[in-house]
Amino acid sequence: KKLYIQRCRELVAAQVKTLSFLTYLLRSNAEQMKRYEDRIAGNVVSLLNICAPDATGTRKELLVSTRQIFLTDFRKGFYKHIDTMLDERIIVGQHAIIGA
Repeated sequence: KKLYIQRCRELVAAQVKTLSFLTYLLRSNAEQMKRYEDRIAGNVVSLLNICAPDATGTRKELLVSTRQIFLTDFRKGFYKHIDTMLDERIIVGQHAIIGA
């Protein structure tokens, strides 16, 4: 079970790294990627949901990538996720709030 949890965290970290690369591509290839705007936003919110609260490096990289997306026109895809994005349990992690 411990190995399974570790592999899941590694998978999430790899997906966040891929998102970082994707945000780089968004700037130069925005027209070709525009049709994926809603899918990108939904997947970012999903990653925020499943990212472990104690995986601070991964969560930080995810938040930086999200900020970079917000600086483009792709932020429109997040409009329908605004309530979820404003939930502090999503931003800082589900279990981080319990100790507060």
